[in-house]
Amino acid sequence: MSNSYRAGESHIGPSPDLVRRRHLRKKYRRRIRITRIVVALVLVGGVAVLVTGPSGDLRFFKRLATSVTARRHRVTTTSTLHTGVSTSTSTPATSTTTSPTNVDPDAVGVRSFTFVDTSRLIYPPHTATGKPEPRTLVTYLYYPAVSPESRGNTSSSHTSGNSGSGNQSSASSSTARLPGSSPDADSSENRDTSQYGPSQINNLPRAYGSKPLPLIVFAHGFDLWPWQYQPLLYSWVNAGFVVAAPIFPLTNPDAPGGLFEEDIVNQPQDVNFVLSQLLSLNSQAGSPIDGLINTSEIGIAGHSDGGETMMAVGYDTCCMNHEVKAAAILSGAKLYIDGGSYFPPGTPPLLIVQGTADTVNLPQHSQNIWEEAPPPKYFLQLVGAGHYHPYIHSDPFEQAVAKVTTDFFLDELVGNSQPFQGLSSSGALPSFAQLQEDP
Repeated sequence: MSNSYRAGESHIGPSPDLVRRRHLRKKYRRRIRITRIVVALVLVGGVAVLVTGPSGDLRFFKRLATSVTARRHRVTTTSTLHTGVSTSTSTPATSTTTSPTNVDPDAVGVRSFTFVDTSRLIYPPHTATGKPEPRTLVTYLYYPAVSPESRGNTSSSHTSGNSGSGNQSSASSSTARLPGSSPDADSSENRDTSQYGPSQINNLPRAYGSKPLPLIVFAHGFDLWPWQYQPLLYSWVNAGFVVAAPIFPLTNPDAPGGLFEEDIVNQPQDVNFVLSQLLSLNSQAGSPIDGLINTSEIGIAGHSDGGETMMAVGYDTCCMNHEVKAAAILSGAKLYIDGGSYFPPGTPPLLIVQGTADTVNLPQHSQNIWEEAPPPKYFLQLVGAGHYHPYIHSDPFEQAVAKVTTDFFLDELVGNSQPFQGLSSSGALPSFAQLQEDP
């Protein structure tokens, strides 16, 4: 009897094709069930080995699960903001949102972003192509992080973040003991901190789970790199801050066509642009810094020409950014830009830091700011300090600056429940650090 079927013929019961398909589906379902049983047995056996093995330590399994999850969140971010057709990109990396919940930091995470503002141009001879180019701002982001070695460990030890970032120098702690005697004078002004460098980028997962953290935007000085300030920047991170440090296009050591200090008048808008880009990424679900920044706790700081830049961002009507809640000006002066005026009503609290032996930014510049600024304001003078040492070297000068600036930002941005150590107690600072207060 033939089992063939031809078009137009009718038969009672299911066709052989239908029977065959049902049989195949049954076999497929049986295979699935068998596979699931085998996988379940393997997993149960693996857990049993971990629990009953020599160490009985489940952290390896947790780290493995975290590592697999992290690989699925490697991202490249592109955004368009209100300042023209502007893009920002980050190094493809583990998202900071994948870190364990409520884990304290034991490292400093470092990311790199490139923000391009096409609404403002740079012209030859200060471009690499010989043609007009948009202003490009590579920005380093430092944040409290969890190292691969301790991921899943709830230890609260704080370190300088050596994991996965090449050679790094220990960061000074904001709670370190400060000696009472004055350090050696800052005569040589040695600025060799190039070993810190971009090799530090490690893209570690963020600490503290999804808790948003206060932000400090930092502006470097003329002919300097942001990472040369690592001891100071890391002390802020160790205190729980996120620090963003852009590289200004024409005042960094590798500026195309050579250093061009007159470009400083464009740097306040560079800072405002970078801040807008960061806040945009901060609000984008799935971005590398999704929810990392507390948008109501933003401060600024700058050294030398970077201090002048931040004076304009914080206090000059030409460029004021009303997101800023406090500013620390480190050996800086007022930057005068046409059409602006300083200290309109409602300007944020101000901390001024100045070395008495500074021959680059003369102490009188800081004194003038102190006299003109409305309260609340603070003026830290470092007896015998020059222009660079208090900010780029891990020594007693820098430790004093780290302590006072950290306390200042904690008090003004976070509303720290601790007393304003260093600003409220005359015995809290070494003898070479003299503080005036007008709260």
